[in-house]
Amino acid sequence: MRTARQPSAIPRDGVLRSSKALLVRTATRDPVPVILRTTQLILRPFTADDGPGLHSYLCQERAVHYEPYGVQDEQAAVRLAAQRAQDDSYWAVCLESGGDLIGNLYLAASGPEQWRTWELGYVFNPDRWGQGYATQACRGLLDHVFQNLWGHRVLAECSPENIRSWALLERLGFRREGHVRAGASFASGADGEPVWHDSYLYAVLDTEWESRTRILPTGRLPRDGDQLGVCSSSSVACESGSGALSTTR
Repeated sequence: MRTARQPSAIPRDGVLRSSKALLVRTATRDPVPVILRTTQLILRPFTADDGPGLHSYLCQERAVHYEPYGVQDEQAAVRLAAQRAQDDSYWAVCLESGGDLIGNLYLAASGPEQWRTWELGYVFNPDRWGQGYATQACRGLLDHVFQNLWGHRVLAECSPENIRSWALLERLGFRREGHVRAGASFASGADGEPVWHDSYLYAVLDTEWESRTRILPTGRLPRDGDQLGVCSSSSVACESGSGALSTTR
């Protein structure tokens, strides 16, 4: 995991304890790779053995429809798992119960180090959409960014046609900052010309995240006059919608 700054101290037992996520230090990667645990999920580094789990959802067209790649066969998924096992930008999202791999997150530093800016991406198994897992996983990772990596800003991009994706980002508290017209191309048309795609640009700041996480036990966002309390992202009670999907990662 790339970090803008390192924690000033790590307990001897290797565990960084947070009110919003449990971070377990491992010794397999540099600088300080972690495993994030929420109520229902484990977010961990990929391993070379994750090929079958990756294939279970990357073989589905719905999962990769808005990705810059197509469906993946078993051999391609095995190769991809091996690549991601060496890339600390990717997080495997697994069920706490049973350990099934149900999706992945992407988190990478963006811009100069002093900007403390990160880019977020995600792809989830369509069989698990609508169960709140994407929301819970992203919240756990964003808590990690803002609480332990001293992040200032997290950005994300998605297709305007991918309603599930930008609805997830807005549910998480991201703001839509722009609409990029014909800003990317992943394939050529029959005439050999690039097929251009639009994208929405979203972002959330550390100060906005601190405010957004002060939600009510019912899971709805605060309104004027509400008595607020801090609610952990690892609590199922804080889930306010369904999982989604994919970004351009």
